[in-house]
Amino acid sequence: MEELKTFAETLRRLRSSRGLSQAQLAKESGIPQASISRWETGAEPGLLSIRQLAQFFQVSCDALCGLSSPPDSLRAGNWLIDLDALEDWRATKSRAGEAWAVAIPDRYRIVTSSEYQKLRSEAYNRGKR
Repeated sequence: MEELKTFAETLRRLRSSRGLSQAQLAKESGIPQASISRWETGAEPGLLSIRQLAQFFQVSCDALCGLSSPPDSLRAGNWLIDLDALEDWRATKSRAGEAWAVAIPDRYRIVTSSEYQKLRSEAYNRGKR
């Protein structure tokens, strides 16, 4: 079953990318190490376990199950590209200096839309002083 292999690989990658051993993940997440070991070798986890792991790693259940790209692809040093701006730049090549890609910083945080609006408002108001 390809889905279980994908889940096992994603779980292993997420755990390793955070520098955690199976024992450390078990201790920090409250999930038995034996379960983590079984899942990383292809056993099928239950829905509640998937949700618990997704919350621990701060990824979606879809990402954990390989149905979407996990945030690990957003690593420091990688670039986030605005595809519409890139295509526009390719078509005109006359807009030198306009941003169409940004570097992913070494630290980032995923926020909700309301948190983003609040932070944006604070930053905008701070600049007016």
